[in-house]
Amino acid sequence: MDTARPLSKKKVDFFDSLEGDKKLVVIRMVQECLNNAIKHASPQLISIHLVEEGGIPTLLIRDDGVGFDTHSESSGLGIKNLKSRIKAINGQVDVVSGPNKGTQIKIQLENAIYANNDT
Repeated sequence: MDTARPLSKKKVDFFDSLEGDKKLVVIRMVQECLNNAIKHASPQLISIHLVEEGGIPTLLIRDDGVGFDTHSESSGLGIKNLKSRIKAINGQVDVVSGPNKGTQIKIQLENAIYANNDT
C-alpha cells in the first residue's frame, strides 16, 4: 500500500528553509538522477514528486526507462554518489529498479531535521 501523499504548502516550505549546503545536496542529487536517467535509461517519461511518507519529506524520482539490476556491480559512480551525498546530510536513498522495469529513486531527509523545522 502506498502511504505517500503530497506535501502541504507549509511542509513544502520546509525544503525552502533547508540550510544552503543541505539544499544544494538535494538539488545535486536530483540533477544526478535526471542525468543518469537521460544518459542510461532512454525513458519516455521522468517524474519528480515531493511527498510525505510517515511524516518525512520525500522526493520520488521515477522513470520508465530500461532499468538495471540493482544487485550487480556497476562501474559507474551514479548510485555511489547518491549514497555518499545523502549520508552527508543524514538522509536515506533507496533505489528500486530492474531490467525493462524503469527506476524509482526515493530520497528522504532525516526525521529529526524535519521535526525541528515543523512549527
